[in-house]
Amino acid sequence: MPLTRRALPALLIAAIVVSCGARAAPLTPTPPRPEGKTLGAYVYGGGIYNSNPFLISNDTVARNRLGTTDTGDFITRAGGGLQMTWPIGLQMLHFDGWIERNKYQNFTSLDHTAFDANLGWDWEIGRLWSGTVETGYSRGIASFQEFRALDKNVTTRQVTSADAGLRFLPDWEWVLGAHRRSTSFDKRSDLDRVESTGFTEVHYNSAVNTRMGLRAEITRGDLNRDERLADGTVLGNDYIETQYSVVLGVEGSEELSYLTGRFGFTQRKFDDRPERDFSGPTAHLSYLWKVTANTGLRLSAWRELQAQNNEIANYLISQGYSLEPIWQATVKIRVRGHYSFQNRDYQGRETPGNLNAGREDDLHTIGLGIDYQALPNLYLSLEAKHQSRDSNREIRNFDYEQISAGVTYEFF
Repeated sequence: MPLTRRALPALLIAAIVVSCGARAAPLTPTPPRPEGKTLGAYVYGGGIYNSNPFLISNDTVARNRLGTTDTGDFITRAGGGLQMTWPIGLQMLHFDGWIERNKYQNFTSLDHTAFDANLGWDWEIGRLWSGTVETGYSRGIASFQEFRALDKNVTTRQVTSADAGLRFLPDWEWVLGAHRRSTSFDKRSDLDRVESTGFTEVHYNSAVNTRMGLRAEITRGDLNRDERLADGTVLGNDYIETQYSVVLGVEGSEELSYLTGRFGFTQRKFDDRPERDFSGPTAHLSYLWKVTANTGLRLSAWRELQAQNNEIANYLISQGYSLEPIWQATVKIRVRGHYSFQNRDYQGRETPGNLNAGREDDLHTIGLGIDYQALPNLYLSLEAKHQSRDSNREIRNFDYEQISAGVTYEFF
């Protein structure tokens, strides 16, 4: 059977999750949902020790800003979530949402409630037409990688997307879609923005689970931030970005590996700031390898434009790679690791409104985690992580260690 757009995520998951299907990301420990189960409700809780939540660069800065060199804190987390799928003939409605409370022992100004909710509809008409309609809303606090104030900056994001695919000829599909994302910050409204994207893709699905195609997309970015120059001229940060890519998904022999990738050319043009324009190659490659019956490995590499979760007015070029091994030690115990390196090259000419221009950071992250299914509905997790950033702006250097432990209980 030809590979469909919906089959691709299942292949990716199967290649790396080699046993009971527990998730790899422990920050929101959503329990695995067995195939065919349409409803799942769960609660979770735990604690995190972070040696440097404000990402302060050195003891001198810590003493000036905090009045002490003790930058660590302990955070308790408690929350719950709901997963639901509702098949109606060829249609499928799905919902996934969670809410959690975070309390800090020392830096109580960072206490907050975070949530994330996503509602979607996977639709089909006959055997030729299919697509998705989705909307999501989330709230949390921004990271301190760019924000340096000693207070939380609440971030709200809303995403809406839709796409439609038409199968033609035996193995070809044409997809047309759009999505809109708005981001707002309660402490930095100058960084609020709306990004609207339209795309089209034509790809070939072979009988051996291989996909190759061409994709074109255009994005309009409308940012709230304007800059007034000394002569009274007002310059905005709005832009138009176009991207043309070759996309592929290739399954290895005996379903032991899967390769996905995007290789393309990206061009970003600013309405008022031509010195910030970008034009060049971008790519993202991910390789999933089922090494043995109980071990897997994911390798990724990329060169992309990023905006640090929309926490900067301009953009940076991110180049890096990551390795994520996973070992299903027993039926109930899984060990997972992570290592990544990322070079961030901040773009644009330095002005009073763009002090990051010329900045370059190297970010190293390493982590190790263990997941344990203590009971059929009870999951335990433990993780250790270290991250460091080396920058040509000394004030932007940081490093921290983090240890987290959590428990999740699924009701049904």
